[in-house]
Amino acid sequence: MAKGNVFLFIPNVIGYFRVVLTIVSYVFFFDDPVVFLGCYTLGFALDGADGMAARYFNQCSRFGAIFDMITDRAATAGFVSMLSHLYVDNTRKETRWIVPTAAALLIGLDFVSHYVRMYSVGGVFASHKDTSTTRNPILKVYYSSRLCLQILCMGQEGFYLFLYACHFWSHPLLSTMLWISAPIMAAKQIVNVIQFWEGVEDVVKLDYEDQAKASN
Repeated sequence: MAKGNVFLFIPNVIGYFRVVLTIVSYVFFFDDPVVFLGCYTLGFALDGADGMAARYFNQCSRFGAIFDMITDRAATAGFVSMLSHLYVDNTRKETRWIVPTAAALLIGLDFVSHYVRMYSVGGVFASHKDTSTTRNPILKVYYSSRLCLQILCMGQEGFYLFLYACHFWSHPLLSTMLWISAPIMAAKQIVNVIQFWEGVEDVVKLDYEDQAKASN
């Protein structure tokens, strides 16, 4: 890793810019969909730029890895939370809970699966993308193949973006892209479930090892 102020590493500065873009996009979420889509999409696109910058300038850092992950999680969580407000049907009390509940479950799954994954592979001392101890073949492919990871992540964000766009504009292309991205988004949730469960198994395994040490 290059020497210097980690907070000012180029990939981390890109991350700060992503945070600003995300906050600005939220401000315009309800009133100006064009500005929202521009800012949020640019922020999402920069998620790939910070990784490339980290490798090119030899500025990979533990702070950068954690900052990148929480920025991704927080940006998507805020987006999904606000998106649910566009589709909740307050005129029907018996069903108005469905959309907010679905949004809460998606946000929760995204957070807990990545947290457990990071904790199980070594906390701040390892990357959640490390596949050295990964047993599930799906999860191993997901994290070892950059193309696979990008397709699933872009498919998930694309689904939310097209769902947002469809609320403001009625166009066959938007509807088509929404349906195309839907199965990719579903596949990403399956990966999250697998990631969560394998992480839980690994943490429980550590508990059993602690029990065995204590009994000796």
